[in-house]
Amino acid sequence: MNEQPCGKCNYYDVILRGTGKGLRPTSRGWCAKKSIYPIKPGPGQVNPPGVKRVTKADEPAKPHIVAETQVVGNCTHFMPQRIKLTKEELIKKIQTDKKGKQVIKGV
Repeated sequence: MNEQPCGKCNYYDVILRGTGKGLRPTSRGWCAKKSIYPIKPGPGQVNPPGVKRVTKADEPAKPHIVAETQVVGNCTHFMPQRIKLTKEELIKKIQTDKKGKQVIKGV
């Protein structure tokens, strides 16, 4: 039985809202595992890899909208989010081997 909120799931695709200060995340998102996305992403959209898409351009998408804090107890698709690294952490990880020794310099 799932006890985690949808916002902590790897399949939670947050909905962004345009404001005067740019794009801001909302408290709602698509469940990428249960939704059927448009045939192709709109301008500036980035959808999770491997999502199901409609097969015809005139066919409507079928979003399964969930709240970030919503807990779906019977959800069998929950997968914890992967740890997201900052740019600096990612560069450091690329530059070092498993023992922490720097192998690439000046990147």
